[in-house]
Amino acid sequence: MIHKFKNFLARQVTQIRQGGTKVLYRKIGRVVRDVILWLASIPFVLLIRLLQPVIKVRFIWMDAGRIGHFDIANVYLARKKNGEFPSGILDIVYFDISTGQVANEQYLKMWKRALHPTPLIFSRLLKSIDKLNERLPGEKIIYHPDRVQYTSDHNKAINNEITENILRHVDSPISFTPDEQVLGKKLLFELGIHDDKQFICFHSRDSAYLDNLKIDRDWKYHNFRDSNICNYLPAVEEMTKRKYYAVRMGSHVKQNLDVDNPKIIDYATNGRRSDFLDIYLSANCRIFLLSDTGLSNPPEVFRKPIVYVNDFLFALLHRASVRNGLFIFKRFHSLKEKRYITFHEILSLKNDGFEYNFNKQIDKGEIYVVDNTPDEILSVTIEMDERLKGTWETNEEDEALQAQFWSLLPSNLLKSPNCRIGAQFLRDNREMLNS
Repeated sequence: MIHKFKNFLARQVTQIRQGGTKVLYRKIGRVVRDVILWLASIPFVLLIRLLQPVIKVRFIWMDAGRIGHFDIANVYLARKKNGEFPSGILDIVYFDISTGQVANEQYLKMWKRALHPTPLIFSRLLKSIDKLNERLPGEKIIYHPDRVQYTSDHNKAINNEITENILRHVDSPISFTPDEQVLGKKLLFELGIHDDKQFICFHSRDSAYLDNLKIDRDWKYHNFRDSNICNYLPAVEEMTKRKYYAVRMGSHVKQNLDVDNPKIIDYATNGRRSDFLDIYLSANCRIFLLSDTGLSNPPEVFRKPIVYVNDFLFALLHRASVRNGLFIFKRFHSLKEKRYITFHEILSLKNDGFEYNFNKQIDKGEIYVVDNTPDEILSVTIEMDERLKGTWETNEEDEALQAQFWSLLPSNLLKSPNCRIGAQFLRDNREMLNS
């Protein structure tokens, strides 16, 4: 604990030295603000404790600062609508903005309609009340709805409980109003998608979005999740041959698409992008092809078929409840062993905090990340399209490989029956199934 505190102080000193007096004044302002909020929270916490014999209060924290963090709202509402929570508890739902700016205003508006949270202006105060109430001794009701990505028996049980609730909650918990539906169709027409033509969405994570946030933080530890959008184009071109339009998503991206196919729309850079259309496209696409990114949350919430490529293995546990989900993964090559790390070895590393160790090994040059090839992305996208059309033909070998993969994960892990690993990917990477 002392070591962590020293590291924290060292980081603050470094930031102040680099940013000068402006950074120093900003940090002092934050400290003063936090002290005032803590003091203002005390009477509210005392009142909550006094009223406990009559009414029990629980604070439900939601993060509107990152679009992937809206998954907390998805899980909470599914559990509530399935009758999991006991009566006699007053839930006070509030949104926080962890990054200082709302990730998507339209998405937040739709979740507000479903959750009826307190006004955003009170979020800082409610967060202070929540934290103080949690830390003080005595009875309190705490709800932590985060999805679980680890493999211990305890966390597996939590993951199964959450997944069961998501799977039982068939319909999307949020929806568009009739006026929004009209607006969405109008904007689709203006985008070039006419006469109710089907379209897919596609997106490849890069560092542009996080780098654009006005927040003092080094995000490079996420960089291993990035991939090249150009590797997605063969799959996208194939989908246009199958009579789909294809819409490239993203609010901030590193590069424009260099394509001359009129059915491929670089929506992320063509000047027509909006928070509203981001969500409308995600909710109405035939397939969403994407990498390991928070942008997967809207199509997950709207129960759309998703092809996850260049994914990080533990995202599978996080998304095991996704209907019609196909996954293929980045590979991690060990320079010492001169081979790819197996799935079993990746799962073993997670027990020591895999994501952190993984970045350390990259920095040391012990391993390097291998992105999915254009052919791999093409194969799994075709598989999804044919599964949806009912023309995909499986065989005993494919089913055996699927069973072998899932046997590596915690026993009795609950998942959607249609959550699968890409068939061609498993055929080509049998050695990664070895223990």
